[in-house]
Amino acid sequence: RLYDSGPICADNRLHDNWVGIIVASGEHIAIADNAFENNASAGLYVHELSDARITGNTFGGETRAHIEADGAVEGCMLIDNVFEGEETLILNDAQPPLDLSMNTWM
Repeated sequence: RLYDSGPICADNRLHDNWVGIIVASGEHIAIADNAFENNASAGLYVHELSDARITGNTFGGETRAHIEADGAVEGCMLIDNVFEGEETLILNDAQPPLDLSMNTWM
């Protein structure tokens, strides 16, 4: 779990969990170059997040959602991530919705 401001989570393999990473009520968080695989509920869950950088990650395997986002999620950059499967594996209830246009779908 990542809370508050400033944490960095990089170069990890997060697999076979209920949720790979939970980020709640934070800002200035960096999540980079991680592999999220077979996390049952979600690879990455974000809630009430601002000014985060989520870059260079891979999301795959069996999961309900690669990313689940809700609440106020503002100023977050999601770029250069690779997602296996359909875009429907993103549960995007964030306000405003996450911009996923600068990522790759396989």
